[in-house]
Amino acid sequence: MRPRRPNLPRAAGLLAATAACAAPAREAYDYLVHEVGPVTLRPQVDILSTFNSNVFYQEDDPDADLVTTFRPGLRTVYGYLDANYISLEYALSGLVYASNSELNDLGHVAKLLVNYKTARATITANGAFEQQDSLLGGFFGRIRETVDRLQYDQQAGLRYEISPRTIVALNATVELTDYTFDFGSLPPGQRAYLYDGFGWTVSGSAGYVVRDKITVFPTVTYGQFSNTPNAAFDPFNITTYPSPDLELYNFGLRVEGEFTPRLSGSAQFGYELRNYLDSFIRFVDLVFNPGTGQFEAVFERYDEDAPGGMVANTSLTYLPSPKGTATLTYQRRFTLSREVSNSAYTADTVALGYQHQLGTRGKWVAGLSFSFTANDYDDAGTFAGRTDYLYFARADVAYRIQPWITLGLSQDYQTVTSSSATVSEYDIFRTGFRLYIGF
Repeated sequence: MRPRRPNLPRAAGLLAATAACAAPAREAYDYLVHEVGPVTLRPQVDILSTFNSNVFYQEDDPDADLVTTFRPGLRTVYGYLDANYISLEYALSGLVYASNSELNDLGHVAKLLVNYKTARATITANGAFEQQDSLLGGFFGRIRETVDRLQYDQQAGLRYEISPRTIVALNATVELTDYTFDFGSLPPGQRAYLYDGFGWTVSGSAGYVVRDKITVFPTVTYGQFSNTPNAAFDPFNITTYPSPDLELYNFGLRVEGEFTPRLSGSAQFGYELRNYLDSFIRFVDLVFNPGTGQFEAVFERYDEDAPGGMVANTSLTYLPSPKGTATLTYQRRFTLSREVSNSAYTADTVALGYQHQLGTRGKWVAGLSFSFTANDYDDAGTFAGRTDYLYFARADVAYRIQPWITLGLSQDYQTVTSSSATVSEYDIFRTGFRLYIGF
């Protein structure tokens, strides 16, 4: 017996409604989804061509280029997307520059999604892996060469309903960033070697349903984060100094559910206690050693406090009309700097988005989104008093020609400003055209 057909996912994250499947779509499904028992193999391709007004993130005399990303891939799904399933997706990521061909690269992208639910237990997982040689934007704009960046993020959760009104949950996160590049080839003023980063957290919570569809979770979280320099120790370059690990204890409260018939989501706020697990080192002086006939660097160890503070993670969805969806997210977190060993900052990010389905056939969707990020560095450390700001805005529209093929057009703007002279302040305009094929 032929397995029932899974629900269709949103293509490229732009569509808010599924379209009815006509006979041609049925034929396309037969070609693009190969079923082997409960397993489906789904070949797909995602092509994004973008005109970028400032590919090197420069303050003055920016270089424009047409950048195209080709991502042919395969998604394997065990189970059914409207029930329990495991989804593993892999794609090659080809990066092609029309004018700056020396920046071309072939990378890799993978995603893991797990959803398993019984009468009382729910297990979820969401993992993303990406490896690509690319230019570092954001707050690393002064690096004009490509950097091989490997990024892995994993979230997993277990929720168990003890009773109709009582829930316990365990959640874990892992994040890894690895940079590979000969930063020593850069001019002295641009030698930001960058630190590789690794961090993990584990949290436990007990929820109580205070009223229908609204649950309150007191939560406790413990985690550790570490940075590793990418270059051999150089006493005259602070970006090569070892960095102590950071541990944190987070005590918070999370509220989630359907607050009104139109408003749903979650809001979590807490207070975080932080502590460095070792001492920092700093250069003191050069002392002549008669035995070797050379000057030697003298260092001293010192302790530094990691101040506690408020943290937050909020995501809300509002339905102003049957065809419109508005989202609001806010995150506040404390993290280690990837540039020098003795700097950390608090990052605040606010994002607002709106999507609207046009027409009556569910084929057109238009959207607007805005985000703002502020990185405020601690008063202690090399970057004391530094604050970075990133502003981003996008308008996009998507058209679903068939359930398996989507076209998209987007226009976005990004700007970075900083109180530090080491960060490039720049503006970027990007116009993108996307073609997505696959179920």
